[in-house]
Amino acid sequence: MPSPGAGNAPITASLRAQGMSPIGIGCARIGSISSAGGLDEARAMLAMAAASGITLFDTAGIYGGGTSEQVVGALAGHNNGIFVMTKIGRRHSAIGRLAHSIKRWTRPMMGTHARSVVRAVRQNNIQLDFSPLALDLAVQAAQRRLGGARINALLLHSPPAETLARPATLRALESFKVHGKADWVGVSCDDLESLRIAANAPAMDVVQIPLSLYRQAADAELIPRFIEQDTAIVLRGVLGERGRPPPREAVEAAGALPGVSSVIVGVSSLAHLHELL
Repeated sequence: MPSPGAGNAPITASLRAQGMSPIGIGCARIGSISSAGGLDEARAMLAMAAASGITLFDTAGIYGGGTSEQVVGALAGHNNGIFVMTKIGRRHSAIGRLAHSIKRWTRPMMGTHARSVVRAVRQNNIQLDFSPLALDLAVQAAQRRLGGARINALLLHSPPAETLARPATLRALESFKVHGKADWVGVSCDDLESLRIAANAPAMDVVQIPLSLYRQAADAELIPRFIEQDTAIVLRGVLGERGRPPPREAVEAAGALPGVSSVIVGVSSLAHLHELL
């Protein structure tokens, strides 16, 4: 297994002590209509990753209609030291949930076009709700789906910048750590504006960002800010660039960037996992 660098030393050491591996598995496609294999293959894939020393598994309530959290929770229930990172603030609308139900029962009979239609319906019916009440309910739902597995890192799931800037949003996030519902809290960001806000927010233990945004943040001189305030940077999207090196080399290069604590790689099959290990 490739070994990314030490990242931001103090926070990284604390996360390592709690079990967060330098490389993590992104579980967005577990239970998804676009997943090449079924749940049996997904479980085997995660078990193989854990047996290889990977302990960080990144999931969210919206992934696979909650199936992803259930599979990760089951893995954590049978393996000591699994580090669960999950995200809240996004959910499927009633139409999206209906599409997920249809998918569960008809997936074996669906062709490529039908799967694309169902996937598009679900993606176009995602609702954002980062109100304190909605976040609290989302954490309770995540705990149920995880089956009692500890939430090690709880992140807001790509909130708009104006939402992240609200004091009530940040207070609600911090409260989950204060009240013991998560060990670490933070935010997953997709744009530079929200990342700027995260760089100046209190109690931000972890930021999860794509590699492309890391480069923008470096140009904007935000990376030293995260290092200064001891915020762990978790990278994703390191394998999707044209002309990239092989997976192992790409992960090692991303993990060696300043401030990076771990690198998450989306894996959808056992064959993909073998390329990484």
